[in-house]
Amino acid sequence: MNRHERDDERAVEEFFAAHRDRVPEEPADEVTWQRIKDRHRREARGSRWGTVAGLGIAAAAMAIGTYVVWPQISGTVPGPAAPVDAASDTSDPASSGPADSVPTGAAPTTGAVPPTASSTARATGTAEPTGTDQPTGTDQPTGTDQPTDGVTAPGPDAPAASVAAGEAPDALPSDFAVVGTSDAGGGQLFATGTHEADCEGTLCVLLAASTDGGLTWYPVADLVPVGISQVEFLDAQTGYGWADARGSGALYLTDDGGLTWTSVTLGASQVWDVQAQDDRVVVAASTGECGEAGCAGLVVVDAAVGDLDLTDHVAQVIDPVVEGVQVQWAGAGAYLWAPPPEPGTAPGSGAEGWGTWRVQDGRAETLAEPLDCSTPLAFAAAADTDGQIFTACALPGQDPASVSDAGVWRSTTGGRTWGSPGGSFAALSGDGVLMASTDADHVLVVTRDEVLLSDDGGMSWHEPSTPLPLTSPSLLSLTAEPGGVLVAVVDDTVAGTGSPGYWTSTDRGETWERVDLLP
Repeated sequence: MNRHERDDERAVEEFFAAHRDRVPEEPADEVTWQRIKDRHRREARGSRWGTVAGLGIAAAAMAIGTYVVWPQISGTVPGPAAPVDAASDTSDPASSGPADSVPTGAAPTTGAVPPTASSTARATGTAEPTGTDQPTGTDQPTGTDQPTDGVTAPGPDAPAASVAAGEAPDALPSDFAVVGTSDAGGGQLFATGTHEADCEGTLCVLLAASTDGGLTWYPVADLVPVGISQVEFLDAQTGYGWADARGSGALYLTDDGGLTWTSVTLGASQVWDVQAQDDRVVVAASTGECGEAGCAGLVVVDAAVGDLDLTDHVAQVIDPVVEGVQVQWAGAGAYLWAPPPEPGTAPGSGAEGWGTWRVQDGRAETLAEPLDCSTPLAFAAAADTDGQIFTACALPGQDPASVSDAGVWRSTTGGRTWGSPGGSFAALSGDGVLMASTDADHVLVVTRDEVLLSDDGGMSWHEPSTPLPLTSPSLLSLTAEPGGVLVAVVDDTVAGTGSPGYWTSTDRGETWERVDLLP
C-alpha cells in the first residue's frame, strides 16, 4: 500500500468515526423496517442507486439484531465510484418488453385493425433495473423481516412479471357470452366473454374488440393464461384487467391492446372494480380474508395510470365484510358503492359493510345517507356531471324485509347534502334494483318488473319510448358512460338470447338497441 492509498484509507476511517455516534440504534421489528424502507423509497425517486445502498445498509444491520438509521450528512463521502449504467443507458424502456413475453393474437375481420405490440407502445411506470442494478443475496430482508400489514410489499426495484395472453380463435365462437364491456373512446370498444370449450374444466374467457363503434367485432386474445375476465381500457392500447371470481386479487396492465399483461403490485385478496379516466385509475379491493358473505378489509387505490406498484396508494376504508363494490365517476369525481349483502337490509341487522364513499385526495370519505333512507337499494353517479349522485331507497315507514315503494334521493354536492325524493316506484325487497345516471337530470331504474326513466332528477318517472326489453333479473350490470351512453350487459344464463351481444342507449336511456358481436 503506497502513501496515497494509506491517506485515503485514513480519511475514510476518520469520516465514519466522526459520525458514528450520530447513528441511532432501533429495534429489529416490522415497524422499523417499514419506516426505513419507505424513507429510502422516497429518497430514491431520483436515484435508484440510493435505494439499493440504503436497503443494503438495513439488511446488513439486521444480521446483528438492530436497524441502523443513518442520518443525513452533508459533504462528500469517500467510497466507490458511482454506477454509470443507469445514467449512461440511453435506451428507451418503452421500446422493448420483457424477454419472455410473446404476444399472440388473431387477425381481425375486414374493416377492423387489431392493436399490436408495436403500435403506439407506451412505457408504464418507471424503467426497471437490469443487470447489476438489482439488489441480490442479502440486499433484501426475507422471511419474518417482511412487513405483514396486509399489503404485500415486493422487493425494491423488483421487475414486474408479464404474461402473454393466449392465441385467439379465427372468429368469435357462436356461444360467446358477454360478461363485461369497456368503451375506450373514438369508436374503440372492448368486451370480455365466456364460451364453452376445453379450458381444463372451466369456461374459456376471450377478449374481443371493435374499432367502429360496435358494428364489427374480432377476437383479440385468450385470457385464460392471464386469469382475468374483466377489463377497463383508456384507449386502444392501455387497459387494466382483473378477475371477478371470489378470492382473486390479481391486477394486470396492458399497453398493447390486450396481447400481453404486466402484473400490478396491489397486495389484495379480491379486486372488486377498476375505473380509469384521463391519467387516473381508481381501484376498489379487499385485503382481508374472503368468505361466502364477501371479503374483509375494503381499500381504495387512487393512483396514476401506468404505476406498477400501488402499495403506496392504498387507503383503508372499512373493516367489515363487503361484497360487489363498484367504482363510479361523477364527472371528475370518483365514488365507491358497497351494496348491502342482501338487498333491502337495514343498518343494525348485521350488514355493517355497506355504504357510499367519495374518493378524495387519495382517501375515501364516508358519505352521509339521505334523510329517512333506512333501506338503500341502489346508487348511481352522474357520469357527465361533477358532484351529482343518486341513491334509491325505500320510502319511510316500510318494513325493510318487504319494501314495496321506493324513491330516489339526489345530491348536487357530492353527498354532503341531499334533497327529498319525488315520485315513487315499486321495488320489492330482494329485487336487486339497478340504477344508472348519465347527468344531473337523467336517471334510469330497472326493477324486477319495469324499466323507468326520469329526466328531472328522480322527481317523476316514465317508460322510455323504446325501452330496454329486459328487467333486473336478466342483467349482469347497468352502467353509464360519458356522453349520454348507457350499457346493459345481459346475463345470458337467464335471458337465453342465444347470440353474443349487449344493449346500449346513446340518448340517456330513452331508446335502446342491441349490439350484436356476430355478423
